[in-house]
Parts: sequence; structure tokens; C-alpha cells
Amino acid sequence: MEFYQVEKISQWRFVIKLPLHEKGRFKFFKESVKYQFWAKKFVSEKTEDYLFERIRSDNEFVFRSGFAPFILEVFRNGMNKESVEILESYFKTDFPRFFFNNLTKTQNNDLNDLLKSKRGLFQCYTSYGKTEIIATISDWIANKREENILIVTASDLSKNTVISRIRSLFGKDIKKFDYDSNINILNINGFLRSKKYDKSNDYWKNVKWILADEVENCVTETFKTHLTQCMTGVEYIYGFSATTDKKEALPLRVSDGMDAMRNNKEWKKYIDLIGRNKDLIGFYSFTSVYSKPDKFSVKMVHVKSTLNFDWLDDTEGYYDYSEIVYDLFTDKGLCTLLQSICFSKDLIYIPMPRLTVIDHWIKNYFRKPGYTVMCISSRGFEVFENGEKLREMKLDEAREEIESGKIRLIIGTKSSYNSLDFPSLNKIITLYSKSANVVFQAIGRATRSKEFEVYNIFPARKAPIYSADLFKRINLIKEYYGDSDLKVIEEDERIYTWKDSSNNLHTNTN
Repeated sequence: MEFYQVEKISQWRFVIKLPLHEKGRFKFFKESVKYQFWAKKFVSEKTEDYLFERIRSDNEFVFRSGFAPFILEVFRNGMNKESVEILESYFKTDFPRFFFNNLTKTQNNDLNDLLKSKRGLFQCYTSYGKTEIIATISDWIANKREENILIVTASDLSKNTVISRIRSLFGKDIKKFDYDSNINILNINGFLRSKKYDKSNDYWKNVKWILADEVENCVTETFKTHLTQCMTGVEYIYGFSATTDKKEALPLRVSDGMDAMRNNKEWKKYIDLIGRNKDLIGFYSFTSVYSKPDKFSVKMVHVKSTLNFDWLDDTEGYYDYSEIVYDLFTDKGLCTLLQSICFSKDLIYIPMPRLTVIDHWIKNYFRKPGYTVMCISSRGFEVFENGEKLREMKLDEAREEIESGKIRLIIGTKSSYNSLDFPSLNKIITLYSKSANVVFQAIGRATRSKEFEVYNIFPARKAPIYSADLFKRINLIKEYYGDSDLKVIEEDERIYTWKDSSNNLHTNTN
């Protein structure tokens, strides 16, 4: 095997022989946060990694098949015709253009762009119509092409949303997994550990298409193993999400890398971006469609408070970030301000990762006769009033309660912002996280009307951890919604905490 030539290992891997000095081209650094006991603090730590899986003997670099277009662009000039054809076989298609009556012109154009490649990421904002796309292409594959398709999700909420859309559009019920059916859907976090899972069934090797919803969550170790060991007949695999890049929601394009190659600093920055999405790209490849929100009216409300988190200056004794989260978000001053803001709104949403914090809020702060609170978590949909639990309900009932105006406050863990659709909700208080997948998935619950408000609470002075996340979160939102109508409003906390205060607002447009 000569330098720069390619050999196909399987549907999921290929190998290219390269001079050893090319190894550095693929190096990136992974970032993680660890607690240093000797320093008694949390620190950011970087570790070295590479885009390839491993190096075989004699300078042979093994890559996942999703990197085929990238490798072709970087090393095309040194390859023979056979190597080019091998790489192209992983991603090149010859589909004609399609038009689906139930999709908009933009959706049709984007779907056709996706189908230009056998693998690809479809990055679109919440309320774009992602589920409509998934349902439409699924019906086309199963009923028009009569080929086997598997839809995968990482949560039951996402799964049920897709099932509901396929049923309403095409009258097909795919709720029950059937090894004899040519269209199925499963939650990878439940099915692959259930008794229903038969690893040896011939069904798996006959699946030709895979569609993944909220794809960044569909690259678990268990599912990666299942793909490579069982699903040997897959030819087309696509991932859908608003935030395929969990950290910043950036597009993962091959073309961006080609531009970056001219500048060593830009290339390193690009490889770090691709590197942190190594597993995702390895299976689903690069971004085929990137649709950024541009028709929204966004009001960012910065509530200036007198809150003081001086105790955060000393994190000694905290060995777990979640402990800090609990103490921070059960702070009496913060809770009282949250209570005042929420009581003044008709309907507002607060995402919160820790259920213990939510329970603390409901029991001690969000209690008032006639004020109804819905908690969405692993426990399901629960309704509270005056600190007491009234009832539990299903998703459809929850939507009805919210849309009828009976619910004043929605609080929820991660379960509350994955694939939930509440059209009347347009206000959210963001308190935590600087990761795009958390921030935008949560905000997405309030964007259905195209006009929404995001509330951010500023302490009297910068607070470690809290303020760092706050500023990064605000910058993320400004960048992502930068093509929309975005206004920043500054409010004094006294608007909410003083009954006789006047609404003096200081408005800036960014």
C-alpha cells in the first residue's frame, strides 16, 4: 500500500497510508473540568487526542467512514483514482431532486441538499420543522422506495413526538417495534438494554437507512458498538438537531476546514471543533444543512439585582459541581427574586438540572393560592398548587393545561426541553449552563410564536462559576440569534420586588 492511498475496511471504517509527519495534522485537545484535591478547586484540563481511531502497522491511519469527504479534500492530489472512488462511495449519491407537497420551499431545498450525500448532519433551529422533515423522508423511504429504515432517538419524548407526527401525516403507527416491519423507531437508551433487543436478528443487517433525532445524544458507546457490529448494511445515515455541536452550536463543515488550512492558527481552531465532535462526525459525517434563525423577535431582559454570592469565592470543601449548583440555586435571595419575577408573569419557564432544587422551590417559594406550577421531570408531568401536588398527567393533557392558561409556571429538568412543544410559552429564565445544546434546547421551548423573552439575572458583582456561565450564555444567544431582531432590555430588580416601583427601563439594541 503506497502513501496517500485508501483501502476500505468496512461500511464504518477505512484506512489511508500517510507519512508519519502527517499525524500532527489531526491532533486536537479535549477539555474537561476536574477537581484538584491538592489545590482544593475545580480546574480546566486539556488532553491530547487525534481524529483517527488508531494507526495500524506501517503508517496506516484508520478513520471512521464519516471522515471520508474530509480526507478526500485534504489529500486528493496525492491519491489514485481507485482511492478517490473508495472515499466517494461512502458519501456520494445520484438522487434526482425531489419535491414533497407538505414541505415548504425552504424545507424541500434543504432536504435535497441533505440527500446529496449518503451521510450528513441537518442543523436547524427549534420550530424550523425538523420532525416534519423526519416524518416525510421516513414515509418516502418505507413506502415509495420500499427500503428498511430505522429512526433512532435518545429519549422517549423525542421518540413519541416523531411517532405522533408520522401518524398524523401518513396514518402509520410505528409505536411498537417490529422486526418484520420496514420502518421502526427506538430509544437507544432503553431498547438496547431491553428483552426486545435481539442482537442476532437478521433485521439489523438489512436496515439501509438510519435517521437520528437530537443526534448529538445518539452517539453512546452502546449504540456505536451496535452500529459497527450489527448494522452492516447501512448505506444512508443522517442526524438532525439544532445543536449537533453541543458546545457552541457551530456548523461542522468540510469547506470551513479547507479555508482554515491556509492559516495554522485557524486550522488548529477548526480541528479542535471537529475533534470535540469526533464520534458524531465519524458516524454521521459533516454538516449538509445549516439553517440559522433569522425571523425571530428576541427580547433579552437583564435583571440587575443586589444579589451577592460572596460564599462562592471559597469553593473549598466542594468536591462535586452539583453541590455548588444546589447551594447556589437554593440561595434565599435568588429564590425570592425568582418568585417575584414568576408571580408577575402569565406563563414562564425555568429549566433546572437538579430535581432537588425544583422541589425546594415548589415547597418554599412558588406557593400561592390559585398559582399552578407544572414540574416536568423523570417523574412525569406533575401539577402543584400552594406547595401541594394536585395531580399527574400525560403529555397531551399537559399541553391542554398549558394552552388553556391554567398553568402559570413550568419548571423542569432535561426532560422538559427535549422535543416538547408548547405554542403559548414565550418567556424563559435561564440560570445555568454555557453549553449550546442545553441553552438552545431549553430556549427552544419558548420560540414557537417567533417572539420570545429570555430573562437573565445579574448579581451585584461577578460571582465565580455563575457569572462565567452567564456571560458565555448571553454571548451564545447573541451570536445564534444575531440575524434576528434582538433587543437587550435592562431592568432593576425593584420592578418586581417593590410593589410601588415604576417601570423605568433602560433599553439598548444590539
